[in-house]
Amino acid sequence: MIYRFDEFELDDRAGELRREGVEVRMAPKPLALLTLLVRERDRVVGRREIFARLWPDVAVTDASLSKAVAAVRRALDDRERRVVRTFPRRGHRFCAAVVEGGTVTVGPTVPTIDPERTRLLGRGDEVRLMNGFLADALTGRGRLVMIDGGAGIGKTRLLQEAAKGARSQGIVPLSAWCWDTNTAPTCWPWVQLIRGYMERFKGRDAQPPPAVRRLLCAEREPDPFTANHASETEDRVRLLDATAQYLKAASHRQPLLLVLDDLQWADDLSLRVLQVVARVLEDAPLVVACAHRDPPSPGEKHTRIAGLRGLPQARRCSLSGLSRSATRECAEAVAGRTLPSAVDEAIWRRTQGHPLEIYEVVRALRDLGTWSAPAVRSVGGPRGAEGQIRGRLEG
Repeated sequence: MIYRFDEFELDDRAGELRREGVEVRMAPKPLALLTLLVRERDRVVGRREIFARLWPDVAVTDASLSKAVAAVRRALDDRERRVVRTFPRRGHRFCAAVVEGGTVTVGPTVPTIDPERTRLLGRGDEVRLMNGFLADALTGRGRLVMIDGGAGIGKTRLLQEAAKGARSQGIVPLSAWCWDTNTAPTCWPWVQLIRGYMERFKGRDAQPPPAVRRLLCAEREPDPFTANHASETEDRVRLLDATAQYLKAASHRQPLLLVLDDLQWADDLSLRVLQVVARVLEDAPLVVACAHRDPPSPGEKHTRIAGLRGLPQARRCSLSGLSRSATRECAEAVAGRTLPSAVDEAIWRRTQGHPLEIYEVVRALRDLGTWSAPAVRSVGGPRGAEGQIRGRLEG
């Protein structure tokens, strides 16, 4: 059976997840978990059931399940945890609408934001800006676009919209993300992008030079630079230049959009690669779009990201809360109904147009089964998006 959702296909017979026809590599257990959740998407699948189905004869801890869930979310680029939802002390549920075997399956009752309905809400200027940069790239004028804003403000959604715009203009988007962990392989976002390109364009021209191929073993060698200091420095300089020239040459064969999300978690070498790649964009049909929050603490990384924004090839795009009218449209899209003006006003005052907070408030109102201004003021606490995300992680 093939299950289709968003830009993904899950082929349970082949044991394969594909994104726009390209296989997404997944370890066996996360893939089995995704298949289970998609098949049982009309309910919350309990933790005990998941353990029994995935690890029938093995004693495992909750950490094994948490790692599998995290791997599924990474594969689906589910940063805001709207596709795979965690229900504390209960289990997990798949919350995207699914097409199964050519028949549209009724989606879950858990409210989700439909990207096709909300993609332009309050972000029309930014989307037009991104589409303009993509059009410029087709004439050989590449750009580095630095998108910044708080957690849940819509950076990832804007990147997704940019990828759609790229495809409509004949530009191939490739995506990568940075891990919030010290165990991520060296230069991991660039490893993802290079592998994605090699999988998309198989053949001799897609093969990177030796200096770049060395990175592709990063999962097995967390630090591929283990020689003495002098040769290590030489190796890194060679890697920076080779990576930039490889991607530039690739874009001349096929215009590209490279997406790097959560740049605040990037390792130092990844930021150095980005700096060198940015300097070859001026005459390349290549756009590099990065999204980031401010790094968790001031320091060298904060300085390096600020330096990237100051490059001649860079353009900054800062996201803030939605307007009143866009807040209303977003809330009504999530609610699936027209809301009284008093409720619209209360949601605006409560959230100040923050997309994630709008979603959380409307979801709480749906759970309560009431649509009134006093209910808006009473649901939850003034946690803010950062607190909501931390709560989801802890859940």
